[in-house]
Amino acid sequence: MRDLIQKAHVKLTTFKRDEDGAAIVEYGVALLIVVGIGLAIFSDIGDSLNSIFGAVESELSDEVDTNPNL
Repeated sequence: MRDLIQKAHVKLTTFKRDEDGAAIVEYGVALLIVVGIGLAIFSDIGDSLNSIFGAVESELSDEVDTNPNL
């Protein structure tokens, strides 16, 4: 375990020395892109579900209003 931690420390130190601020900017841009795509997908899913449940609610309310047996 100690050897693994030491290897990780060496990799992080090398990364820090080799990559100044460029890597942070690249990771930040990549994170923004991923978050944007995720928001767009979940927004679309929410809109679709809202349309589906709105249509079902409309159908059910029409049926209740026009069917005296219910």
